[in-house]
Amino acid sequence: AVSWGRANLPAGATVLRFAHTPEFGPRDPYRVRVDFTNVLLEDVLATGDMSRLKGFDYVIHSEYTDQEGPAVDRLSRAFSLVHREAGPAPRFPHHPVVRVYRTRVP
Repeated sequence: AVSWGRANLPAGATVLRFAHTPEFGPRDPYRVRVDFTNVLLEDVLATGDMSRLKGFDYVIHSEYTDQEGPAVDRLSRAFSLVHREAGPAPRFPHHPVVRVYRTRVP
């Protein structure tokens, strides 16, 4: 998913990564915030206030299985899925199913 991001996300984009998602490096031209423990995700799911994620251009979420849980359902209804990747996780602790959502219209 990082390779796809580097090829497709515009320089300067703001990206929110949830736990267990691929990492960008300091040379990547994005402003990245990491919610390592999914605190923001859990809060958004509990309150239903998806507007809190609209401060980012893209949201990256991962799951351990391809089953669509509550987070995927909510994110998919609120935002545009622009990329989905499934396969072996590149390394622990990353999850093998990654979805990238665009939160704003370009």
